[in-house]
Amino acid sequence: MKKVIGRTILAGVVGLTAAGCGSAPVSTDDAANLEESTATLLYSVSFADGGVMKVVEQDDGFLGWLVRAPTGSEASKLLLAADSAPTLAWTYAALHGGAEAPQTVQSLSSRLEREQAATGALSARSPANIKSPANIKIEVDKSLTYFYNHVCVRDGSPTDHYEPYNCQWSDSAYRIHTGPVVDSATQDRSYIENDGFIPVRHSLSASSWHPQWPAYSVGWTQWGGVYAGATARLDVLEEAPVPMGITDHFHQVVPR
Repeated sequence: MKKVIGRTILAGVVGLTAAGCGSAPVSTDDAANLEESTATLLYSVSFADGGVMKVVEQDDGFLGWLVRAPTGSEASKLLLAADSAPTLAWTYAALHGGAEAPQTVQSLSSRLEREQAATGALSARSPANIKSPANIKIEVDKSLTYFYNHVCVRDGSPTDHYEPYNCQWSDSAYRIHTGPVVDSATQDRSYIENDGFIPVRHSLSASSWHPQWPAYSVGWTQWGGVYAGATARLDVLEEAPVPMGITDHFHQVVPR
């Protein structure tokens, strides 16, 4: 399998909240309230200038999480530089200037690591046989500078990190999706850039959790569960096409 990067032109937060304290916290952000409709919000924290990290329990019992920020903000720079953070707790630290993650985050991080180890073992395909940098082919449209220079980027880090495997961009679309390439065995996450003025919905064919993303935002969603060959998708929530991009990134483990 090779990496595909396509370009399509179509017509036409909140403060710290703790898990396990009775009812799920309710955000003051109306868009955030909508996105939790098929999952239970366990934790939400803001960072820098408008960034937010959320952890949810999906209706299948697995944890999912996302990190997002306004495009071009300082928060977005922190977010996009955090792909080498191997765990939820380390991601928190990367987004908060190296601060130690609170106990709630550490507990959720440990649970997520256990779930990822279990789903990798249950996958029908071995992580080593699914994706590797040797399979990647990059076809870059130089005019789409932000998406291809900041979101769909090969890291090349000597430590474990996330590599883009499939990237798609549209200058004007109602819907855009990756190929059927998203796998739980390689702990895939899907990055998106919504460069439009209306919200979009980020979904995975293997999950019922479909978080909503506000206008002019960037970041990633990572779904829990056991799946292989799933498709990640963006849909606009109003009758107007917008410029947007989506990726499949896989966890690249660097031999030691």
